[in-house]
Amino acid sequence: MKIMDKIIFDSKVSDRKILLIPAATIIATSYNPSARTKDGVEFRKLCKSIKEYGIIQPLVITADRDLVDGNRRLAAAKLNGDVYVECIILPIT
Repeated sequence: MKIMDKIIFDSKVSDRKILLIPAATIIATSYNPSARTKDGVEFRKLCKSIKEYGIIQPLVITADRDLVDGNRRLAAAKLNGDVYVECIILPIT
């Protein structure tokens, strides 16, 4: 039995699909501390990880493309030159 067969054997498909959204159209939260996305050792590690593996945990955005979760991942992806990022859309305003 393949690994994927083991995973999907008793699974269901979620209503929250992961979409590829243009990074430039996502509105970062204004209340996020700018120090978190400032260049530094930890931020460079995140950039390197995203460049190597991609974004492991999708960003969470609203239907209006307001960012709910993922400011650092979005900033790192943009710095890496990623045009699209994986997102989950939450049905909230």
